Amino acid sequence: MPLATASVLLNARRWRAIALYAAVGSGTAALILYVVFHHLGWVQLLEYLPELTRSAKWVRIARLTEDYGLVALLAIAASPLPQTPALVIVAMAELSRLGVFAAIVSGKLAK
Repeated sequence: MPLATASVLLNARRWRAIALYAAVGSGTAALILYVVFHHLGWVQLLEYLPELTRSAKWVRIARLTEDYGLVALLAIAASPLPQTPALVIVAMAELSRLGVFAAIVSGKLAK
């Protein structure tokens, strides 16, 4: 395994490919969550996850996402903050699915 790790680290093209695949995978997963949250709605979502609105991180991320939309989602994707609260707010605001995907992929690539 150390030999395989070293061979990947020595080839910068592999880094780029792995980063791209990880970003696209994260964007796809975020898009799936976006669709699920959009179809659930607030009532069902809070029934399943009542602790979301009690968390300090949730409140901060919700405020940022409400104020700045996809720009906040991009910044959150590039940071260590959890993306789920931002995806909930974006899904309830019915922002563009393509925009959500692009924001997550861009944020992950910037990371």
